[in-house]
Amino acid sequence: MKKSTLFLLFLAFAYILNAQSSAITGTWLLTRAEINDQEEEPMQIINFKDDGIIEIMGMELGTWVYNEKKETIDMTSDLDEDFGGENKILVLNHEVMVLQKAEYKLFYERFDADKVELDNRASGLEGTWQIQSPDQTTTILTLELPDSFTLIEAEEGMTSTDNGTWVFDPITETLIIIGLRNNLAGKNKLISHTAKTLELENNGVQINAEKSDTGANKIERLEHTEYDFYDENGDYKYYDEAEKLPWADPFEMLMGMTRINRLIYAYSTMVGDSRVFNTKTLTAEVSASDENQTLSIDYIFYGYDRYGLPDDTELPPNNEYTEPLFPLKDLSFRVVGNEQITTPAGTFECTVVEAANDFEVSMKLWMINDKPGIYAKIIEDDKSFKSHYAVYELQEIQ
Repeated sequence: MKKSTLFLLFLAFAYILNAQSSAITGTWLLTRAEINDQEEEPMQIINFKDDGIIEIMGMELGTWVYNEKKETIDMTSDLDEDFGGENKILVLNHEVMVLQKAEYKLFYERFDADKVELDNRASGLEGTWQIQSPDQTTTILTLELPDSFTLIEAEEGMTSTDNGTWVFDPITETLIIIGLRNNLAGKNKLISHTAKTLELENNGVQINAEKSDTGANKIERLEHTEYDFYDENGDYKYYDEAEKLPWADPFEMLMGMTRINRLIYAYSTMVGDSRVFNTKTLTAEVSASDENQTLSIDYIFYGYDRYGLPDDTELPPNNEYTEPLFPLKDLSFRVVGNEQITTPAGTFECTVVEAANDFEVSMKLWMINDKPGIYAKIIEDDKSFKSHYAVYELQEIQ
């Protein structure tokens, strides 16, 4: 055989080998796994990179190499012993790949990012959905284009956040959630969908959600911190700020409060970073006596009132009405201006104050100028690991 013929055969084999490797290279969605007589739907995104690296859900898991002689994909992994080994190629084309490993048969579909974006955009599912829950858990699912999602689950004292990929299959009308382990994971059959409602079914379980209007809630994150109130030597800079506050006369405050029984506030807390708020009503009872020279306003700025607590619970006392920011106290503060704001309780001329404490919580307060002791609005922003953002807004003066 001539050298030229051998060279051509070599090129042909090299072409076939490269063609097979090229067909494997890329991003795949592992849709199905058959194990003996059982079937699972892993729904994992696996990337066979052209440098021989395997990534699953964006994390490097191991390596791969195409074995032309055995027609296998040989995989290795230091992180997962079960992952490595020979995978016999049963089917391989641009759209589908089927591999056999021992008793496992794995079915892959090509993940076409451009097609996924088009299908997701056409689905109309983009946006933030609040999922109905039978317990006290608040579940917020945000579907963003082209294909990323964020799931926030919040309950008393705990919030968790998960991220991943979503794919809408217009042929089967299925929302596929990739990267979760809860009841939304995998395939969700679309039962009904309007601009405001969403009904899904996952493994026989019905899931209902409502669209959240995240644009309706103006969020003002507070940039100042406790450190802003001290100079480079650690000395407090705002000792004279109390003179700028509108509530300078304790007797005037006391007399004004004798005509008030309670203050009603809406307390709205943002669920994680979802821009979705949970809102409840808080009532601050007011007790004022000009005869005894006493004034007490329930301290509701912990996010609760006496109506949401057991009867024998003692609330923090608030009878020190000579405090500059009564009933708030122990805060570093500075006056930043005046502003007219409107709440459901009315329109008020306010002195605006920025404040902070030692617990990384920044606050912004609107003190009603002609109603000493009454705040029109308070923003509380904790940017520490708690990621807590809340707004108190005056609803009614009774």
